[in-house]
Order: sequence, then structure tokens, then C-alpha cells
Amino acid sequence: IRVRCSNPSKLYIMDARPKANAVANQAKGAGYESTEIYQDTEILFLGIHNIHVMRDSLKKMSDSCFPKPDEEKFFSNVDASKWLEHIKLLLY
Repeated sequence: IRVRCSNPSKLYIMDARPKANAVANQAKGAGYESTEIYQDTEILFLGIHNIHVMRDSLKKMSDSCFPKPDEEKFFSNVDASKWLEHIKLLLY
């Protein structure tokens, strides 16, 4: 997701979760910030996964690097960890 805030007078509410997670929370009685109570607002979902997904991904990335990388499988192991995809979401 590329966030473009084209209207400087608009209030952008950033929700780090994927929108599907926020909608699922709403079905359980929780949810996410309502734009109805704020004037000229928009919610932007950043699509970052929960802590469990992130932790598992980091573990796979770590395992592919330490104690000694498997040179034949290194790039496929890094790719399979999806760690770089998560970092891309954080930096984008």
C-alpha cells in the first residue's frame, strides 16, 4: 500500500492492521476508529500482520542466517521467510 495524503486539511487515521483484520474485530464487537465522529477524515489500513506472524517470519529469517547460512538455499530461505515483504510494508 502506498499512502498518499493528497489533501492537507484531511485527517488521516492510520491503522497498522490489514483491513480484513479490523473488519473481523468489528464482527466480534471491537473494531476500528469511526470516521463518523470526526470531520473530513479517512482511515488508511497499512496491512501489517499481527505480532505472531511477524515473530514467525523473523524466526525463519534468523534461521536462514545463523549460525551459518546454507549457501545453496540462502536466497530461497530468505524469500520463504517473507521478512523482507514485512519490512517493505513498514518502509513504504
